[in-house]
Amino acid sequence: LSGQLKFPATQNPSANGNTLDDYEEGTWTPTVMFAGVTTGITYTSRAGTYVKVGQMLYLDGNFRLSSKGAATGEAQITTPFTFSTEAGAVLNYCGGMSSITGTIVTWVQSATLKWRVNSSTNGTVNTSLTDANFGNTSEIFFSMVGRVSQ
Repeated sequence: LSGQLKFPATQNPSANGNTLDDYEEGTWTPTVMFAGVTTGITYTSRAGTYVKVGQMLYLDGNFRLSSKGAATGEAQITTPFTFSTEAGAVLNYCGGMSSITGTIVTWVQSATLKWRVNSSTNGTVNTSLTDANFGNTSEIFFSMVGRVSQ
């Protein structure tokens, strides 16, 4: 077809760094975990989309809990891609959270999205968000961009 560029369903990698050899769009389903456990966590809604061009990935997602379950510990979400370096992430909106004093910072290590709270008093104390910060109807919308491993 005229005016279209089609990539194969399976990537045909090139050793030339100036050759665009991969483009992909898709959906994914965010899964909230506390210390890597999902016990009893249920959702009202959750969705995610991504666009991958070469090694660069734009990914977004959201979820709204209907129950935060019984798991305890650090809050995290595993992404469908592994980032080659720490990636920038943005918390676009959160609701139904509690006991947060400061600014929430979002980042990705490897394939795991995490949140920390920078203290509003000195800006250097980082405390991870945990199950204690979430309510049964908590919701978060987020997006990120970074370089992924191929």
